Amino acid sequence: MSIVIALGILVTLATGFPVVLQMRKHPKGLFILFFAEMWERFSYYGMRAILIFYLTQHFLFDDKYSGGLFGAYTSLVYLLPLVGGLLADRWLGTRKAIAFGALLLVAGHLTMAIEGKPAEQILTYAGKTYEFKAEGRGDERTVELMVDGKGYAFGPKPTPGLLIDGAPAASPLPATLTEADYKLSEPEKVSGPNIFENLVGVFGGEVEETVSKQTLTYKGIDYVVTKREKGEESASTVLIAGTPYPIAPPKGGLVVNDLPATASLPVVLDDGDY
Repeated sequence: MSIVIALGILVTLATGFPVVLQMRKHPKGLFILFFAEMWERFSYYGMRAILIFYLTQHFLFDDKYSGGLFGAYTSLVYLLPLVGGLLADRWLGTRKAIAFGALLLVAGHLTMAIEGKPAEQILTYAGKTYEFKAEGRGDERTVELMVDGKGYAFGPKPTPGLLIDGAPAASPLPATLTEADYKLSEPEKVSGPNIFENLVGVFGGEVEETVSKQTLTYKGIDYVVTKREKGEESASTVLIAGTPYPIAPPKGGLVVNDLPATASLPVVLDDGDY
């Protein structure tokens, strides 16, 4: 145990003991008020401590944008009570204001338990796309660039660009990329459930499907791949000559089902083919 923690515990005990003795002289309702406010403060400051990590590591927002959202949020925390106080004084009254505030507080904490699907990012180079794979949180978080089914660490160059560590000479992606060589983007999102639809799904209702699109490149020809997800179910199709065909991702490639013999895309694709 560090000396800082030991001093913190000592100061807490030294200052808390007289407070506990004095609380016996206060009304009983003050106990409820005290502990409710104590846990509310604990929750608020604890949530603030992880908010930036959630914005930058889950949603992949940059530091500047995340800092702006964090500042706006903390500002509204202190400004919106003015509006709430006005509503309570003029229309709601004391009892309703406390009840509504408590319900909103509990509802907000429940929705924090719904993490949702993390943001995804892809790198496009020479007409081909490569996915980033992220695992872990905080200091234990690792992000790798997937090339031919294998993950590689990467980092910034001294000049704008990327350095890919350990990429073999035969890799379709070079170890050094300048900023003009590649493009970072998110898979196209056509539609998807919002937080209210997620709540409906949690309580047994119907959840709207999420549709995302990516580009599959084979021998210089681009094909649109559409992935539909609804709850735990998902299905993917590839558009060939205006007709969608279902695809299945076995280990180490793709299989295009129901594909005619005259199609420009073969039925079976290895990882290195596309």
